[in-house]
Amino acid sequence: MCARQCQRTAGRVTKAVLITNPNSGAHLEGAENENVVRGWLEDGGIGVTALSGDIPQQIAESQQSDADIVVVDGGDGTISAVIAAHVGSGRPIGIIPGGTMNLLAADYGVPLDRHVAAEAIHHGHVHEFDAGRLGDRVFLHTALTGLPARLGVHREHLRGRLGFIDRIRLGMHALGTVGRDQRLLLETDDSDGAAIDLTSGTFAFVVGAVHGAILPRPQREQETGVLTALSIDARSGLDLARLTVRGALGDLADDALVTRRMIHSGTLKGRRRFTHAMLDGEGVRLALPARLELLPHAVKVIVPPASAPALGDSPSAEPAATPAD
Repeated sequence: MCARQCQRTAGRVTKAVLITNPNSGAHLEGAENENVVRGWLEDGGIGVTALSGDIPQQIAESQQSDADIVVVDGGDGTISAVIAAHVGSGRPIGIIPGGTMNLLAADYGVPLDRHVAAEAIHHGHVHEFDAGRLGDRVFLHTALTGLPARLGVHREHLRGRLGFIDRIRLGMHALGTVGRDQRLLLETDDSDGAAIDLTSGTFAFVVGAVHGAILPRPQREQETGVLTALSIDARSGLDLARLTVRGALGDLADDALVTRRMIHSGTLKGRRRFTHAMLDGEGVRLALPARLELLPHAVKVIVPPASAPALGDSPSAEPAATPAD
């Protein structure tokens, strides 16, 4: 479904399915009742079908629906899962930021005020963004292998109870296990077509071009059409400590242990059949070898007309919906 198909024709009201994560930060705070977001959307003339059940069930129902748009109310993990499930479908996604960080919403140029975000869905435009695929999994921002992926698994186990002592233990675990991960080989061509091989225990693959700050989250430039591959070859706790500081200061890519390449695709190989990976914050068991590729213009997100998204501002963007008066 293209953007123009989402506009009102002959008085037809735009139909939306609403996916809600009741366990996201905004809902746990108890500031809204369960019908508030639905009311905001309906006030703008959008016909809303609110889904229920767990997130996988709601996603499955949204994929089978005949709605014009899919609206997701939740945090980064929920938003990532919903968008990834609709990659390539052509169906635009409206975002109501409901998490504690809301990094993905901010990255796409969606207002972080929940009511304003709902109003943007009434009057916004559809913008196209690139995505990436690693193995059989889609990622929207960053895919990690090695130490960051392992730490992410430990962090998820401690979700909601990551106190000061837990953070210290996590840091000590990182310093003591730098060399534990299997070394992986990335076979690829750079953006100019030159063949390159990169070997490392830790890789970061970012959708878009990254030239500056890497931590706490890679800051993407306003460019599309590339993946940034970062090979981070820390061999000791001292290496890791230095790289962490440099990453926070924004010059990690200048370190001698880091190799950065702009690529379009590649293949990740290893000695074992599987490796740990983290895609947009979700830990996965990645089968090897794994194909890495860019998915150009695969994601359609509804943003305010005046918004300047961090990535992928489509020059041909059109109004997402014009509800009935």
